[in-house]
Amino acid sequence: MKVNGPIYRYADLQFYHLIDLCSQQENIETLCHPALAKLVAYDEELSKTLYCYLKNNGNQAKTAKELWIHRSTLIYRLRKIEEILGIKLDDYKTRLHLQLSYEITNYLNLEQIN
Repeated sequence: MKVNGPIYRYADLQFYHLIDLCSQQENIETLCHPALAKLVAYDEELSKTLYCYLKNNGNQAKTAKELWIHRSTLIYRLRKIEEILGIKLDDYKTRLHLQLSYEITNYLNLEQIN
């Protein structure tokens, strides 16, 4: 049997499969955290900061290094994000919802996050 193209393990793609299943059931944008669009509209740099912070599991040192900013600048930005959005980033469910929203948006190439 000849296979054309790469072979993937389901475990590597299950997140994207879940997104596809959800998008068949309802408007996928309704699953995204409403604060995400608000943050992008307010300041794209803050949105990139938040995405990097979430992607690095809240590790401030790693996030600051990746963004090429001082740790105190990162802390200032994170406080500003919390203030603008009226959320607390120390809340696990809020962080999870925001992180999933970024991943859904990036996967589906929605306009609000690029």
